[in-house]
Amino acid sequence: MRRNIIDPAMDLDRDHSSFGEEGVVDRLVRITARFCSLLISAKRRSWFDTEVRYQVRDLRQDLLETLKSGPVHVRFEAEGLFLDRAEYRDPPKVVRQFLRMFHRKGYHAVTFREGLTELELVVLCRILQTKTAAADPAELAKLRHIELHRESQSRRGPSPQILKRSRLGEVLDEGPDAGRRIRQDVAEITSAIEELAKDQEDPSGEASGGTAAGLVHLLDKLGGNAEIALILSSLRRHDAYTYDHSVNVGLLSICIARALGWKGQDLHDFGVAALIHDVGKLYTPIDVLNKPGRFTPQEWLVMKRHPRDGYEILREGGVGGDLAPNIALKHHIAYDGTGYPQVHQNPVEDGAQIVRIADVYDAFTTIRPYRNQARPTEVLEMLRKQGGANFNPEFIEVFCEVMGEYPIGSTVKLRSGRIGLVVDVHLELRDRPVVRILQDESGATPNSLELVELSRRHRESGEYLDSIEETIDPVIRNIPVGRYI
Repeated sequence: MRRNIIDPAMDLDRDHSSFGEEGVVDRLVRITARFCSLLISAKRRSWFDTEVRYQVRDLRQDLLETLKSGPVHVRFEAEGLFLDRAEYRDPPKVVRQFLRMFHRKGYHAVTFREGLTELELVVLCRILQTKTAAADPAELAKLRHIELHRESQSRRGPSPQILKRSRLGEVLDEGPDAGRRIRQDVAEITSAIEELAKDQEDPSGEASGGTAAGLVHLLDKLGGNAEIALILSSLRRHDAYTYDHSVNVGLLSICIARALGWKGQDLHDFGVAALIHDVGKLYTPIDVLNKPGRFTPQEWLVMKRHPRDGYEILREGGVGGDLAPNIALKHHIAYDGTGYPQVHQNPVEDGAQIVRIADVYDAFTTIRPYRNQARPTEVLEMLRKQGGANFNPEFIEVFCEVMGEYPIGSTVKLRSGRIGLVVDVHLELRDRPVVRILQDESGATPNSLELVELSRRHRESGEYLDSIEETIDPVIRNIPVGRYI
């Protein structure tokens, strides 16, 4: 059941206000209370938490009601807040902290305009939560219906510069290496998220300067796409396995699509959609996601809601156009139309079918509380047998061919003595894949992401710089394969 949206600890009562127009004052107090409660809830939970989502909706609804009479302009003075002739003087401590958030950024007023979206309110709150003196230009650029005013500012200045777009945001070239560039970018993004996750919060609960810097770095890697960054970081916070799985499926899906001939912007847009296909699991309780035994009928119903939840999150947030929401909705629908959820549209869509193959492959090659992992070759054989019913048979054959002698997910020992994980394959040199180093020659774990192209040769001698010596069992060496693909 949904809890009250106003935190009972917040003493927001009318005695703190001097009344000009009583209705406007009531609305000003209510809007302020909703803002404060939202910031507190989001700090404790996640921006995709169900309760936080309701709070964002309620705040927007209050603002939209007020916007019927024109733009809403709220001023922040030392003694309180002002909306038209309405005054909210001598507010309680939690509201004074809210005012300091604006003052810290150098703003003395904010204007809300018609067309305001929920995402804009989330971005505004995230801007206020950071401790940095200046707001992130990439996030400011998303406030199309919110205007922040500085002390010396009588009207809004020119639009801020957005962080330079990364390769992931470019219109990609059509060359043979276009898909590999995307995979490298996604690997860099995941590395940035891992670094971000290492930063701890200070005792007050506020994000540290290191975390803020990490988030800026992450946004840059994502081409300034704050929505995707928000989804990935929220998944990482909610459940580490779901985050790891989402990244693995995104990378495997790109590999399949590239082999099918997808390229350029189509490949890029599909790769991003595959990366966030499981966003609906943000609404799935952790005790259900990680249950070691069989689901009860009720738990299974809860689990089966995540495709529709993902569709709603992406659709309402305007993330990924039509492609990403539909892949989130249909990635558990089989080639023959069975599966869940049941939808009225034709379920056999190429993007969703590709993600379904990658989803099943990663799930079976990863250790879970309720199942041991299987060897990549065993899973490929299982997929082949189920082609035509569970999976698109053409896509299965392409996937198996691409995986080659050393399938993605295989753990290998190199001639140099290093241990690595196969994370990509060359279509021309299938016995010389791309390997992510998990252990160096001494058995130590590398401090940063290290990818080795086994197809590279020595300039002078022409010999390969390194080669695969043998495949090894990751279970025996206690290597969590799913975390590193």
